[in-house]
Amino acid sequence: MDPKDERLDPVMNFAVKSFRLNPDKWQQSVVDDDNLLMLNGFFTSPDHGCLFIGEQSIAERDEPPETATGADAETAPEDASETPAAPPPVTPLRFSLCFPRDVTSKVLCVSKPSRGEALTKDNAKKLILVEVPGDAALSLVTALTEEIALPSLGNGDNCVDWPEGMPEEVLRYMELLKNQTLVLKAQTQGRTFLAQPGLAKDASGFEKDLDPKQDKDLQTENNIEEIALSSTCQSDLLQACDWTIIEWDELVGEFLKQDSAELVLEQTRPLPEEEFNFWESRLQNLVFIDKQLKSPKAQQLAATVEKAQSVYSSTLKQICSSVQRALKEAEDITHNLRPLQKLLEPLTTLEYSQLKDQVWTVMEEVRLLWTRSQFYCKPCHVVVLLQEISNLFIELSRSFLGHGQVLKGLVSEPAPVFESVCLCIETLERLKECFRGCRAKLEEEGGNAPKWDFPSLLIFVHLDSFLQQLERIREVYRVTLDMSYLDHAIFSGINGKKWTGLIEEIYSHFLHQVAVLSESECDATDPDDPVFPELWAHFHSQVQDVESRLVTVFSRALETRTISTSVGKILQMFGPLLKRPLILEKLHRHISSVWNMIHREVDETELIVQSQIRVYKQSHEQNQIYSGFRPSEASLLTWANQLEERAQHSFNNHLLVKAVEAGGAQRVADKCQRLKELIQDFRDSVRTQWTTRLEKDCDFILRQPVIQPLQTGLLDVPCGSKLEAVLRELRVVNQTKDMRLGPQVSHLVNCRDGITETHLSLGSLQSFYNQVVRSMDPVEQPLIQAQLQDLTRGLSGLQSRTWSSDGLHLEVQRQRDEVMRFHQMITETRAKNAAIKQITEGWGQIKLLECEEDGLLKGVAQEINQVQLSQDSQELLRFTQENMSLYQTEETAEAWLLYLDHIDDVVQSGLVQLLQSALSFLTESMKSPELPLLSVTLVLQPQGSRLLPSDFSAAGGVLSVEQRLSGIVSQLYGITDLVRRISTRRDSNYQPSLKQSPVLRALEQEVMSAAQEVFAKAEHLRAELDHKYSHLWTRKRQDVMREFLMYGRQLGPDEQDVEEAPPKLKEFQREIENLQSTRSALSAIDDITVLQGWLQIDLRPFRDSLMSLTEEWKHMFTDRLLQTAADCFQQVALEKENQPEPSFPLSQTLLLLETTGVELPPSLSKDIHC
Repeated sequence: MDPKDERLDPVMNFAVKSFRLNPDKWQQSVVDDDNLLMLNGFFTSPDHGCLFIGEQSIAERDEPPETATGADAETAPEDASETPAAPPPVTPLRFSLCFPRDVTSKVLCVSKPSRGEALTKDNAKKLILVEVPGDAALSLVTALTEEIALPSLGNGDNCVDWPEGMPEEVLRYMELLKNQTLVLKAQTQGRTFLAQPGLAKDASGFEKDLDPKQDKDLQTENNIEEIALSSTCQSDLLQACDWTIIEWDELVGEFLKQDSAELVLEQTRPLPEEEFNFWESRLQNLVFIDKQLKSPKAQQLAATVEKAQSVYSSTLKQICSSVQRALKEAEDITHNLRPLQKLLEPLTTLEYSQLKDQVWTVMEEVRLLWTRSQFYCKPCHVVVLLQEISNLFIELSRSFLGHGQVLKGLVSEPAPVFESVCLCIETLERLKECFRGCRAKLEEEGGNAPKWDFPSLLIFVHLDSFLQQLERIREVYRVTLDMSYLDHAIFSGINGKKWTGLIEEIYSHFLHQVAVLSESECDATDPDDPVFPELWAHFHSQVQDVESRLVTVFSRALETRTISTSVGKILQMFGPLLKRPLILEKLHRHISSVWNMIHREVDETELIVQSQIRVYKQSHEQNQIYSGFRPSEASLLTWANQLEERAQHSFNNHLLVKAVEAGGAQRVADKCQRLKELIQDFRDSVRTQWTTRLEKDCDFILRQPVIQPLQTGLLDVPCGSKLEAVLRELRVVNQTKDMRLGPQVSHLVNCRDGITETHLSLGSLQSFYNQVVRSMDPVEQPLIQAQLQDLTRGLSGLQSRTWSSDGLHLEVQRQRDEVMRFHQMITETRAKNAAIKQITEGWGQIKLLECEEDGLLKGVAQEINQVQLSQDSQELLRFTQENMSLYQTEETAEAWLLYLDHIDDVVQSGLVQLLQSALSFLTESMKSPELPLLSVTLVLQPQGSRLLPSDFSAAGGVLSVEQRLSGIVSQLYGITDLVRRISTRRDSNYQPSLKQSPVLRALEQEVMSAAQEVFAKAEHLRAELDHKYSHLWTRKRQDVMREFLMYGRQLGPDEQDVEEAPPKLKEFQREIENLQSTRSALSAIDDITVLQGWLQIDLRPFRDSLMSLTEEWKHMFTDRLLQTAADCFQQVALEKENQPEPSFPLSQTLLLLETTGVELPPSLSKDIHC
């Protein structure tokens, strides 16, 4: 049977939980040949319905080899370096097809249906029943034996008919069965049962046999046969007692030999819980044994063998004394182990990060256990306990790391797992450290107390193996994290792309190796796993190969770097990766070159500093600009700071190189320190000169007046620029350390904020005042002259004040507020003036003329423009009224009237732009038209043809083009009446003034001239069409037909007394063809014609009217022919003799009518077909 058979899963799950085994121990049990044989018989044979599983007894285990435990541990050397040889593997469990006889622990019973379907992996969980045999069945057998079977057999009346000796034999068998049942019941409970001999029946007789007085009476009263029978019973009873004592001695001796170190010796790596359970179970079993030894039957047995002077009487006493000693030991150990048990139980529920803080408490409790326990202060016990505690911490560490999942974090989140592994190592190392601390503490206490002089290797043999495994795991994660610096590595320079590509290739190869390690199924936290060491060895060799390839790239990169900053970037880019021993060893030559480079840079910086110091000593005033700061002293200090930063960069690069290899670190540090001291001396001398000059400048500024007027009427702030410069310097001074200031500078520094605020207020005052004065125009000056004079008188008080005057700030603020109010007023009036100008200038963008979608002029846009101009007019009036309030003037004041005239001119200029825009639109549309501007229609009226506007029906009258354009111009001028006149001294509206504008008059004349020109051309076109087609509507058709029928043609005006000649068919044909030609000519006339590009003439009404007249003329001749054809047909139908022939041939007449497109009447068509 395969040990990995899936049918074993339910059995394995129950057994592992019941016996508290590791899964590895189960696998070790099922691969045993004897166990496999039993399993195969249970799962394949229908004859076996039960399988019993129990732990191996001590007698069945192989004798382990001698190890350094017990007394040997006390004398083992501390520096023992060799691990004791491991004993051969012991099968933890034993399988049997029948209930084992000599079990001393729990037994599992696996059962299946006796007959039925075979066990498969699909039905195994359903059919297999796993249970622990209970006490109910055993108690029933015991009760039946004691209360029924034995009393019944002891009654002789029930065995009268039995053969001789059979009742005694059956009685002995029942006694044996009862004892076996009690033994089995005790074994299921983990107890040792001492089987009792049958003394109830024979005890009194046996005591009589041992009584000398009763023996003398028996000799006198009984015969020889009774004496012989009594001697035989006495011998059998004594023999039974002896055998019982021998069996007790074996059972008790075997139990007392049990030791908690057995699990350690079996390499099962037990936990402290096993130790606690062992001593608890041992104590309970010893109490159980002691109770049996003190029972009445045991006392009766002891009395029997003592009276019989049996050699086993001393053996029984020795058993009792051994049990008492063991009981005392178990009670002491169990009592002293309980504090440690209470301390260890919560450890499994704590966060792993909290375990490190509990290690010392645990180890200290073990030390206290050693000192207070009478029996546990032996190396054999403490070594086992410490090994179990180590195993507990190992299991907690494995659980914290996830057992076989610990390597999965290599490709996902290596940093947290690395920290977890480091935490485990620190915790376990802390355990060893605490052990050494407690051992040293025991040695310091002195006295006769035993010491922990046993080697620590005995305790930490498994822990050291586990730590070695964790060290490998940590190294794997450390390498992975170190190599992660390659992921974002980018080289610069000519060969940067090439080196970056090599790094990417190397890192890709490394990630493949990491993936192989991460995807493995091994449990790296198990020291017994043989797979991980092989993977580790392969991974380590691959890492060495990767490091060798990286050395090549790093060497080339360092060779091409000429400044330490670029080298520092490389060192910072790869970080701890460069500290790896193999890489560091091969880069030693390049690191030495980097040290030389840093030395050279520090020396160059020192030469620059010394050179500048020499220049500075030659001249106390340096005009060279060293940086963006002013004054020059600040520039010098900034330059010094920059040099110090340069030196600091070199020092920082030295720290980066020192982190990799500390070759020339001390020498560079000394040079940098000397350079910083040199720069500091230079900085001190510059500060001294700066403070001296500042003292002079501040003394000068504090004595100057605040403001003074200029000849131009503007205000000036004396020494304002110098004050600003000093204030800027003071700001730099506050940011500069170690500045010693004079009294004037200190005073200015202390009140710098106030002076700065005063200076800013004064600057605002000066700026606002000068803005008003500079931008004052002639119209505005008379309105603000009085207010400006009052303001100037108020400012005259500041001319006598200096920067050191008291109350200066408040006075400046008060005057600034006055100036700001005045400036605000002026700003508002100017803003309203600008708004007035903006409104009027915006009128030029208004489109007064409306056009259709096809571009034709519709007229003057009325509604929208009226609303806008009305609103603008109201705004203009409102602005002027508000300005009058701001200027604080009266309506009749001459200055105000001049202002209104000025605004009136601005409004009139805007209206000129408004009308100019509209008239310019007309002229541009006439000069360079893109689409027709106006449209007229040529129509035929009873009195003749006529040109009418296209919107004749809506216009309410007939207007010519010239009249219409003139009306539009008048409407444009009329719309300006919506704007009310601003000036009170001029006309009531703007029309008279606008009509006098030369620009508008020229545009108006240009428009009317273009209208007259195009109207003349339109009349000429109308006259040409009248001349050509006027005969169609001037001549009467009846007169023409009468004349045609009489003469066959139309007579001229001069023809008189013409001979009559009725027309023939060809004359009709000629007239019809002439009319058709006229119709074709009319069809060729365009629908619309455009004159001068802007006047559109619609000829369609005129053309349609003529074509209608042409059709009427044509119908006049065709109707005559139809009548003639009807008359001819009637003559033919009558067939009268001597009837004259028709005037026109019938067939030709019909053919002509058909050619002309005339349809015959239905009656005539019907007669012809008949």
